Amino acid sequence: MSAPQPAGRPGRYQRSTPALIGSLIVVLAGVGLFVGFRSLVRDDVQVDPRALNEQEYAAVLSAARDQVPAVAPNALPEDWITTSMRFTPEPTPRFHLGMLTDERRYVGVEQSRAAVERMVSTHVDADAVPGDDVEVTDGELAGTWQSWTDDGGDFALTRTFEDTTVLVVGTAGADTITALAASLTTD
Repeated sequence: MSAPQPAGRPGRYQRSTPALIGSLIVVLAGVGLFVGFRSLVRDDVQVDPRALNEQEYAAVLSAARDQVPAVAPNALPEDWITTSMRFTPEPTPRFHLGMLTDERRYVGVEQSRAAVERMVSTHVDADAVPGDDVEVTDGELAGTWQSWTDDGGDFALTRTFEDTTVLVVGTAGADTITALAASLTTD
């Protein structure tokens, strides 16, 4: 056992703020060099989203339609892919369908028994701005839809359908969102 140091005498090494800052600078410079080196020698990683297969799509849609009149397109436009699909059952059933267009722009369908304002706040933006009514002239959900926009470039349409709120949202533009709304069906 070593003898205690007398009061007022420093230990074996000097501790100082400048030495701590110097050590921190050396460590951060090393991390910066490593990150820079990795960015030079690493190829850009392109990850293609995984598309749901027909069986996955049918299973989720069937489960949803057992509890709510879940709406979805019978067929997607060419080169679109379904990237996500979820159903949350009772007591608060919610249906989600996420897709990417042929230009890799997101489009989603959300459906639940929540109020329109809550759906818009959750899936578009808390500060979404209501726009003009949009007439969807074709399909099972033909009729008047309320449009919404936000500062991030989202466009959305909402409509009440059989005691649920249907919201179609995305960054693909008003024409694409409107066309998708016209293709929705419970069949």
